[in-house]
Amino acid sequence: MIDKETVHNCLKGIEFPADAEDIGERAMDNNDGCPSEIVAELRQLPSQLYKSEHEVAEKAGGPPRTG
Repeated sequence: MIDKETVHNCLKGIEFPADAEDIGERAMDNNDGCPSEIVAELRQLPSQLYKSEHEVAEKAGGPPRTG
């Protein structure tokens, strides 16, 4: 799981609920506060609606995805 502070910095300014595409775009926009490897991870989130930063952190740090 990505730590809470990093997710917060990456998603600064986003409103929840938010979909995976919006999360990836916000992380790219916040590149000064979001490391590139975390941006890449967030851009690979499963397509769904996320309710909170905590949910994003859990999904982003989950088991490796195949395919």
